[in-house]
Amino acid sequence: MMLYVESKAFPPVAFIKHWSFSIKGDSGILNTRKVLTLMSVFFQNIFTHYLKRKTFIILCKLTDTIARARSQMLHILWELGRDDHQFRFRYRGQYLRDAYTFEDYEIPENAVVKMVPMAKRQESFVDLRRMDGQSDLGQGTSDEVLNALNQEIQVFVRREKLLAALQAFLWLWALATMLSFITNYFYSGFWNVIIVYFLFKYCPTFTRTGGFVGRASQYHGRYMIIYAIASILCLAPNVVFLCLLLPPMIQQGCAGYVGSCTHWLLWSVIFYACFALLLFLQTCLIPFIIYNFRFKAGDFVEQHLVKTRDVEKVLFSARNGKIKEKRNAAFELASFAACSDDNKYKIVSQGGMEVLSNLSLSRDEATQEYATEAIAELLTLPEIQDQFVAIGGVRTLCALLHGRTDKIIYEAATALFYLISDNDNNKMVIVEDTGLDDLAHASMKAYFMPNTSYQNPRDNAITLSYKANNNNNIKTARVLAGVFLELLSYNADLREIIASRNVVAVALVHLCQLADSETQQLSLQALELIAIESPESVVTQEDLLHHLVAMPRLTEDERLHLLSGKIMLYFAENEEACSELINVANLTDTLLQFAQSNDSVLQNVVSKIILAILENQRITRRIPYLGLDKVAMYLQSNSVDRHIFDNADAALNLLTIYTSEDKMGSSLSLKSVGKPGQSGYGV
Repeated sequence: MMLYVESKAFPPVAFIKHWSFSIKGDSGILNTRKVLTLMSVFFQNIFTHYLKRKTFIILCKLTDTIARARSQMLHILWELGRDDHQFRFRYRGQYLRDAYTFEDYEIPENAVVKMVPMAKRQESFVDLRRMDGQSDLGQGTSDEVLNALNQEIQVFVRREKLLAALQAFLWLWALATMLSFITNYFYSGFWNVIIVYFLFKYCPTFTRTGGFVGRASQYHGRYMIIYAIASILCLAPNVVFLCLLLPPMIQQGCAGYVGSCTHWLLWSVIFYACFALLLFLQTCLIPFIIYNFRFKAGDFVEQHLVKTRDVEKVLFSARNGKIKEKRNAAFELASFAACSDDNKYKIVSQGGMEVLSNLSLSRDEATQEYATEAIAELLTLPEIQDQFVAIGGVRTLCALLHGRTDKIIYEAATALFYLISDNDNNKMVIVEDTGLDDLAHASMKAYFMPNTSYQNPRDNAITLSYKANNNNNIKTARVLAGVFLELLSYNADLREIIASRNVVAVALVHLCQLADSETQQLSLQALELIAIESPESVVTQEDLLHHLVAMPRLTEDERLHLLSGKIMLYFAENEEACSELINVANLTDTLLQFAQSNDSVLQNVVSKIILAILENQRITRRIPYLGLDKVAMYLQSNSVDRHIFDNADAALNLLTIYTSEDKMGSSLSLKSVGKPGQSGYGV
């Protein structure tokens, strides 16, 4: 894939080192700090103007890490004299972490990634207030990265020289091919011409600054193998020719060039000896080139970029630093925790859990995001979760569910999911605290995100659609629905507590209306569990009823159809809710679509819904006009289970009774009216 890196204004180049000198003028010794300040401002104006808003192109794969792409960018900056420049990539407002891949961030091909400097402009210069040589998180690239970068550059310089030497050998081979036509075995020049032609045509071109160039350079590894084979194949006949020519020359002595020992023979012997030596030397060179080809940009730098600074120094900066230093420290800790489990244990052992908990409540949104993400990474290990709960971490995460950005809410919900999925005791901790209210608040916020569109399922005049959301909002809603489902699936006692809170059902109703099938499935499963414990909590949700009836027109996912049918059954079994159910438009069409499914469970649910409606004594007069006989007849004709057939048959019998009673009641009412002209007619 091709990646476009758009840079902001670069911090100026640090041309001035930690020098200590004085300049003597007419008025005596000038102040060193003033001179350095004037020079720094001068260079800042020049190079900031020169490198402002540059766009660079990087070739990478979806499976490459961000660190590898950054290493390629470091090579470019090295050419510009900016190898000590500290930067990070940002895509759609999110800083990209070195340990993750482009595939993890779902970055498409030809995407534009911003390169953001991580230091203020004056920080790239000598800090005139500090001459002790110390550095902090805001300054340039570490020595380890620079050393690794220099190693890679040396590898590429060596590759450039090796390929240049190979091309020189190839030109000598071409010269030898021409000279071979004036030897004893002139016909050897014919196959050499063919071989040299193709080797020249597909010879790869490489420069340290531009890399491999040209279409032929794409197969440089195969080219080297073919080159080696061709060189060996040409070396063998040259050795044979040399062996055939040497004995006559040795026997004759060639002192006076008499007999068969001629100048032609002597020239041929010398030529084939030199030609064989040339082919042997270039054959020996090829293994070194193939070995050099193993290394790519980032092989040395990547491992050092993924690593972070010493944890103790980062934690010290997180505790005592300024806002920017704390932000960088939170980012470093999140990156460090994402690399390995050992790093997670190291952070916790150094007291990083308390530090991250404090940073997550910072007023700076970026610091909150990085710290919350670091906490979520740490909580992937069950051994760390107990310690986090002990320091009051659950209350912190619940507070973060009220965060100002989607990222904060998503990471906090993810951390809570890790807590409750690995330890059942943590579920009660969340429920006993204000966790349910906080989760419901986050769910409502995910639903009422700006820049979204929603069309009411009750409106029949428009095409129905789900609520459209951005990817971040969908991921947040998905995790929140998973948290609710995990809490409800623990035990009946906890389920009873959650079911008694109407705010949970309301939140789940809103989540199931989002445009994500997984979120809908998790939300409907959670609502089903609430309905099992307390049907009244679900059947009182009027918006849910309209959404369930509209489900076949919104999606073709039969899993969602089945869950919708199961919850509709609770509405049908409740007398008051059943009256609302039959008033919903397109109810018969929905039931008929459910009945046409090949799933026997869904067909069985539909048959039970029809029976529950027919058994409701409050609506017996309206039953003949609902059109349920079509659904029952379809089930009876296409049932895949005996139980479904029996339910459909019972429903048809009840419908027959209700229809006959309705007709009898209509005829009695007509008789009571009388004929025209009689008294009482028209009363």
